[in-house]
Amino acid sequence: MRQSQRDYAAMATHAFEPRERKDINNILLAEAGTGLGKTLGYLAPSYLWARKNNAPVWISTYTKNLQRQLDQETARLVQDPAERRERIVIRKGRENYACLLNMQEVFGRLTGANARSALLAALIARWARFSRDGDIVGGDFPSWLLSLFQDVSLDGEGRGLTPAALGLTDRRGECIYAGCTHYKRCFIERSVRAGRNADIVIANHALVLHQAAIDQAIGVAKTPDEEAAPGFNNYRPEQLPIFTDKGIWMRLIAGNAYGLNNDVKTNSPLFYLHVVLEAGTKFSLPKEHPERAIYIVKGSIEAGGNEYKDGQMLVFTKGADPIISAKENSTIMLLGGEPLGERFIWWNFVSSRKERIEQAKEDWKQGRIILPPNDNKEFIPLPEDKSKPAGGPPPGALS
Repeated sequence: MRQSQRDYAAMATHAFEPRERKDINNILLAEAGTGLGKTLGYLAPSYLWARKNNAPVWISTYTKNLQRQLDQETARLVQDPAERRERIVIRKGRENYACLLNMQEVFGRLTGANARSALLAALIARWARFSRDGDIVGGDFPSWLLSLFQDVSLDGEGRGLTPAALGLTDRRGECIYAGCTHYKRCFIERSVRAGRNADIVIANHALVLHQAAIDQAIGVAKTPDEEAAPGFNNYRPEQLPIFTDKGIWMRLIAGNAYGLNNDVKTNSPLFYLHVVLEAGTKFSLPKEHPERAIYIVKGSIEAGGNEYKDGQMLVFTKGADPIISAKENSTIMLLGGEPLGERFIWWNFVSSRKERIEQAKEDWKQGRIILPPNDNKEFIPLPEDKSKPAGGPPPGALS
């Protein structure tokens, strides 16, 4: 790295310094000559800030050529191609992407015309299957391909073949979103989802301003995992440790407690235990976690001189050390962990921000929240509270 490039990068970091006032942004206007290495000069501090603060940096560009140049330069930041696709995303206008629903309609006409038209449809379909991002205008679609099929006409028209002329691209105002059978594979929606979890997003001015307006309204995540991509992990029973003693049997489902540990993935310090007690058995709560609770699945227990029955949940204050006694053969669940701070909950949505829950409602309605591969046959509509204004009750605080 040349000294002039180091100096430029050092100046660019001014934009990422803590603000002197919350309502005034740090602004840097910088200009440098050709060949200085400006691109990496602002990409490097942008990437470092994003990784440290768990928030994406959006880089605004005017031309597609600059987008391609930035894409090439990011290989110096993240060398592994698979990791780079996750951490650095290029967002483009809707009209650049192939629309799978439009493609289905156009292919139906092409394959029914003649062998040449059917061949063109097959080649485009093959490209769509292996395309990096579905950009059919300036991406990895071979621009020379259509020139080989100038004899192919659509609907008897002799116009020159382009993706737009064939009707393959997305057209503004016609998208039916979750109503589309291809929605979960849609190139545009995939790009939107990737951008939410990326460190750097490279986009045109319109998309950057649109995202800035959304960020201003919703805010940013308060924990590293709050905006993590959804996931599903399956664990076999033998992976969950069991402890037995006189009158007590317990299985650690997640976290750590009573000296038990397992490899179940968690995003914060916690414990979750399935416990079976014989009548008369006594035990105390795990002391390594400040927040602890018991849910009685079956039977009854005594704590602090009071009796509690199945269907009840006991939440204990920090530092409390009660002796739990089983009044009869009982099954309970022990759970708890470290405090996460204030959270809001509505239906199945939990967040530190009320506005994020409102966005999640809309995402669920539009089908943007992807269900697990083996559990996606049934769609449960968003519940509506008839006694409240449309959209359901406002999220309530969890302490």
